[in-house]
Amino acid sequence: MRSWGIYCLVFGIGAFILPMMGMQFSILALFGEALPFVAGALIVLGVVLTALSFKQPQQA
Repeated sequence: MRSWGIYCLVFGIGAFILPMMGMQFSILALFGEALPFVAGALIVLGVVLTALSFKQPQQA
């Protein structure tokens, strides 16, 4: 679950930063004008998944 959270964080933060450099993730560019909302949702989801992964007991 931690790896999914980190992926969501990377895509969410990247979706905010890359347009400043004139680039964008092609898969996220499909959302068009809703991209800031999708990026924000990815960041929140990533934080939640990463936080929950630290609360889980470690599996052997």
